[in-house]
Amino acid sequence: MENEKILLNIEDHIATITMNRPERHNALDGDAWTGLQRCISEIESNDDVRVVVIKGAGGKAFSSGLDISMQNEQIQSSFTESKDRSRQSVMKEIVDFQNVFNSIEWLPVPVIACMQGMAIGGGIEIALACDIRLASDDATFRFPMNHLGFIADQGGTTRLSRLVGTAKAKELFFTGWEIDAKEALGIGLINNVYKTEALSVKTETMAQRIAEAAPLAVQATKRTISMGWDMAIKDSLKLEVIENVSILASDDLTEGIMSFIEKRKPVFKGK
Repeated sequence: MENEKILLNIEDHIATITMNRPERHNALDGDAWTGLQRCISEIESNDDVRVVVIKGAGGKAFSSGLDISMQNEQIQSSFTESKDRSRQSVMKEIVDFQNVFNSIEWLPVPVIACMQGMAIGGGIEIALACDIRLASDDATFRFPMNHLGFIADQGGTTRLSRLVGTAKAKELFFTGWEIDAKEALGIGLINNVYKTEALSVKTETMAQRIAEAAPLAVQATKRTISMGWDMAIKDSLKLEVIENVSILASDDLTEGIMSFIEKRKPVFKGK
């Protein structure tokens, strides 16, 4: 499936979503939001996909987030008319946007954000919904919401505080200051930093490595970590048992063990 503002390519078990508005620093307007949601839905229904990569086109930006420029009448009217609409109507609209980010986080397979150049506001919130964030050494990160008059309501305050701690999250939101890739790595916002020219190759290498692993085991690991991180230890341990028992009789487990014994590369089928 292709949408000129959002591109989807699926090859060798890897689905790549490209935010394709480089002239607008890959900001998301109404069409892009719709395209992103359609990509996620298509990936959800495709059992061949084992890992997802999300990136921005053009090399200068991952994404500058929500497009609130004067050129975007749909988004502008959403803000300017909010005073005249019911509280319930405004809340529904925010939740609809939020669900796009949630659908990224809830994908059963791992999702990697490949971040080159600037990432601003909602653009970072997209990355926060991913499992792994890789960045180029020229990447920058900024949350300007409080200085525009609103808050990060697409999971930003929730996910960022859990990732970097409440004190650092408050600092980033309150000040709106820009941080570079080195600082982002230091506070745990991103997983790794690479030279700009190496980012795509490093991301592809990681995606391929994940795609080569046993799909059932990878997906069970994602569920266990995502669901278990805020559980009591005893409940998280129980979840590990439940998840592992469900895949112990899989063909992939047999293949993994036999390939180890036979000293060959395993060929997993997700069964």
